Amino acid sequence: MLDHRVNLLNSIGFVWNQLDSTLDVMFQRLERIKRLESIVFIFRDVYEVNWMKMFNRLVLYKKQHKSTNIRHAYTDENNGSHLCAWAATQRTKLKKGKLLKERMDLLNSIDFAWVGR
Repeated sequence: MLDHRVNLLNSIGFVWNQLDSTLDVMFQRLERIKRLESIVFIFRDVYEVNWMKMFNRLVLYKKQHKSTNIRHAYTDENNGSHLCAWAATQRTKLKKGKLLKERMDLLNSIDFAWVGR
């Protein structure tokens, strides 16, 4: 085959060996999966850190108020109105069976009020 024809076919992505092409696609998929899994891991870390920040705020609230049943009007230096919503979310997740056991155990360790106001 003439070189210019080979170059034209290469320029449009012509596949010369179907087996090699299939293997390349599979390796690209595996690499993409690895990259996505690494991103998900990072997101999990961020969510875990944020959850623990809220949990620690709840612990401080309990020390101050002797309860984990947060008043809707409560505010603190960290915009505490979100603390009430966060606690309600934990209750909802438990009811739906979506609260991680480790988190439920942490909340139980501070006698979390599973029934809100």
